[in-house]
Amino acid sequence: MRAECREQVAKALGKRKLSAADSNRISSLYIRAQNTLARTDPDWMFKSPAERAEAIAQKTATDLAVQIAKNNQNIARDAIIKAQLQNEIYNHPKLNPVQALMRKIAYFSDQSGIQSIEKQSQALHSRWMSLVADVFTKTQERFGMSVNKAMTDDIIRVMFGGKSDNPEITAMAKEVSAALEEMRLAFNRAGGNIKKLDNFGFMTSHDQKKVALTDQSEWVNDALAGVDRNQYVKETGELMNELELKSMLEEIYKTISTNGANKDLLILNKQAKAGASPVGGRSKMANRHQESRALHFKDGDAWLAYQKKYGTYDEAGFHEILKNHTHRMSTEVAMMQNLGSNPRHTFESLLDEAKIKLKADPQNGMKHGEIDKQAHRAMSMYNTLDANTRAIDSTLGNVMGGLRALMVASKLGGTTLTTFGDHASMKKVANMLGLSYTKSILPEYMKQLKQGATRDEALRFGLGINEMAGSMTRFGDADIVSSATKSGRFNARMQAFAATTMKLSGLNAVTAGAKRALNLVHMNKLAEMTRKTDWKDLGADDLKILQGNGITERDWQLWQQLEPSKREDGTAVLTQNDFFNAPDDVIKQFLPLDKQDNANALADFRYKAAMKYQTHLFNEESVAIIEAGVRERSIINLGEAGTIQGELGRTLFQFKGFPLAYMFRIGHRAFAQGDIKSRVTFLASLLAYQTLAGALIVQTQNLANGKNPEPVFTIDFFGKSLLKGGGLSFLGDIMSALSDPTGRSASDFISGPLLGQSMKLGMLLTGMGNNIIEGKESTRMMEVANTLKSNIPLQNLWYSKLVVDRMLYSKMQNMIDPDYLPRTQQRLENLGNSYWWDLSEE
Repeated sequence: MRAECREQVAKALGKRKLSAADSNRISSLYIRAQNTLARTDPDWMFKSPAERAEAIAQKTATDLAVQIAKNNQNIARDAIIKAQLQNEIYNHPKLNPVQALMRKIAYFSDQSGIQSIEKQSQALHSRWMSLVADVFTKTQERFGMSVNKAMTDDIIRVMFGGKSDNPEITAMAKEVSAALEEMRLAFNRAGGNIKKLDNFGFMTSHDQKKVALTDQSEWVNDALAGVDRNQYVKETGELMNELELKSMLEEIYKTISTNGANKDLLILNKQAKAGASPVGGRSKMANRHQESRALHFKDGDAWLAYQKKYGTYDEAGFHEILKNHTHRMSTEVAMMQNLGSNPRHTFESLLDEAKIKLKADPQNGMKHGEIDKQAHRAMSMYNTLDANTRAIDSTLGNVMGGLRALMVASKLGGTTLTTFGDHASMKKVANMLGLSYTKSILPEYMKQLKQGATRDEALRFGLGINEMAGSMTRFGDADIVSSATKSGRFNARMQAFAATTMKLSGLNAVTAGAKRALNLVHMNKLAEMTRKTDWKDLGADDLKILQGNGITERDWQLWQQLEPSKREDGTAVLTQNDFFNAPDDVIKQFLPLDKQDNANALADFRYKAAMKYQTHLFNEESVAIIEAGVRERSIINLGEAGTIQGELGRTLFQFKGFPLAYMFRIGHRAFAQGDIKSRVTFLASLLAYQTLAGALIVQTQNLANGKNPEPVFTIDFFGKSLLKGGGLSFLGDIMSALSDPTGRSASDFISGPLLGQSMKLGMLLTGMGNNIIEGKESTRMMEVANTLKSNIPLQNLWYSKLVVDRMLYSKMQNMIDPDYLPRTQQRLENLGNSYWWDLSEE
């Protein structure tokens, strides 16, 4: 910055002279100010150099004051958040501070009264995705199996200022823009500082590898053809000429092609020149998303052309880019709201402090090993949650992720039949919530399976969002996938295959239907209770549920002030939308006097109150319809995605997240009951429900596999029902593997499907080769064919598998080995199986 410029800024700041530190800090603000004024001030070209310098100095001083105020605000907010956290973890009546920190990160079902960041981020995600639910459902084709790219292209064009003759496209573009703006504002209220760009259309998704493999001059010329030149002006107010614009684009090229490493190098060089030591550690989360976004595209077609050659839009698609962005933003905002602008630093400092204080207590002298183990688990949970904000971008991670997705696509086509087990836990949770399963939840569940208007209504309330977006969090990897490399595109395509399997099998529909049914009935009860009952008059069971989920009397009083939504049939339901629709006067009653006229404080309170309510709903949903969460993934992942340790853990523990989550969720909820009698009653009644559900699973699987229904009143059938019901968790899976008549063993359970199938195929091929060399007859060729067949995507769908097996694979098996099927059927019949459609019958 020139000397006269420094003098002008110092004058605007009321200082005699700028220090070297001030000068370095202000230089970037000065450059940004002159570019902004040159682009936005219509009279800029008519001003004298002195007038321009004064205007730039004034804007720089104003921007600096805002930045300082924001930094001071973050410092104050961080101090308040840390004090609140210390009060929460050190004053818990039952948990030590490390245990309390675990529950602050990940969901535990033990009714501790602590709301987890994991579930709060899910609540935020449900809010923002509900705003664009129409966009997802209306742009899906083939029952949700694919996306109408022509429609999403048109949405992009409208978001960049274009016009569409289709009012539906225009409406959807507005919905996406509004949701993105809501995310930006929420991030800023939590401590971030994402600037608003007037010409912002949609996130630019760069493929760093594509850019790096392209010659700089080619990339610059392509970018030059698509940018809006009116956005690039000199400090004089004149447009940059082509040479100047190319020079700027060359710097952007370096940033994208090096993934930002060029900027890191500049910082290191500055530190070395100043004689300062390089500062380690990760930057503040609040500083994310502040990229200059210097590629200002002139219209949607220019953006699409850039994406076709240098982006990921064509491979990943509109849905994937929007879904991943929403997932990242919801996690980051929830983390900053609970842990401050630098969540990792806050969490690590609190964890270290708590660990030291616990060890310093003489009463814990023999528990140091246990304290270290708890602290390690807490840190692992944080790392797992934080990883939700970053995409996999390594060859190993993408290849292994793709292969695991292949296992989902080929193995889980029949899993829909096992979801009867969900209804056992749903009934138990319904009993605890005071809801009728048979009169309310089951009829609502049947309505939700019809999709259509009932589904769309639930989506607007933020229910069943993950299944709408094709998520595989229940049985697949939960990582964000990057499509920036060939391995990444392989992973993304396999993930799409797996998601298609979930949809075609009906698993997504029945899972979403169960979640929506339970929550809608629960929301109806809360709507009615808040109209009729004060906090002091609530029953003991209701109070235990509410307080166990962190709900206070003050929260209840707010709920009473809200106007519940009405469903299409007239039923009242208290939804997260009601917090946002409430008049300001209602919200102001719950704010301190000095914040009642603060628009940001009002918006922040609405968000936090809605999140707290939705988190309460999702906590109970997570016990009724069980899925692996942050806690379970922190155990089974063993390490970060893309590392050998992390990929080994994910592979060995594939499909084990559900039984692990079941064991934790049900176990903790059982032990949260007051006494031994209540705990035994809880577990015994649930086991009875699970066994009944297991009986239904056994018989439906028999019919789907061509077997006759089994006699019901036998010890053998009771044992199978007990195992299939899921109530025995890991033990049930191991026993099921050991008793599997198809030859599956405990080693298959331990190794996981991917390693198990790979080892089996390798052994079969080796044995077949030896037999050919030795001239021996063998069935190994038939077994190899069966193994390959079992790993074909979509071949295991419960409603088509039997027909395909009998009409296609049986003929192929007879051609390879005419005696194989009769021998196999005889062996299975010797084990007590009988068939309504024989193996060899066409």
